[in-house]
Amino acid sequence: MRSSRSLVVAVTAMLISVMIGTVGFIFSEQMSFFEALWLTVITIFTVGYGDTVPETPLGRLFALIIVPVGIGIVTYATGAVTSMMIEGEFSKKVRRRQMDKKIRSLENHIIICGLGRVGEQVLGELLRNKKDVVIVLGTKEQMALFEKEAVLQMR
Repeated sequence: MRSSRSLVVAVTAMLISVMIGTVGFIFSEQMSFFEALWLTVITIFTVGYGDTVPETPLGRLFALIIVPVGIGIVTYATGAVTSMMIEGEFSKKVRRRQMDKKIRSLENHIIICGLGRVGEQVLGELLRNKKDVVIVLGTKEQMALFEKEAVLQMR
């Protein structure tokens, strides 16, 4: 949740900086919209082709401001995307470790193989009676579906 909010903030900040940069170069360099947009994007994303550069002192001063701000925002956005990817994988691994640890510590538990119509009824009855249960599923898809349903029921 936090990383998705960071991503929204980062993308919004990037769009705002591109808009401000474009408007700033239009006025300081007397450029067309497309030229100013081009200069802003290649500057903020540190591409710097060199085909379009600020010529006026005001334009260069503006570039001195937009470069560190833009690079900071792009770096933040890259971190937000990376964080989303890592947190998703990391949280899956943590849940898996916790589940494996809990299974290893179980004694006198019941194992249910498969969660078809009967398996679900058996699981429900065992959980109502507060029994320790281990469920064995055949595929990763079945496990993902079961985890999703379990999370929804916990809410």
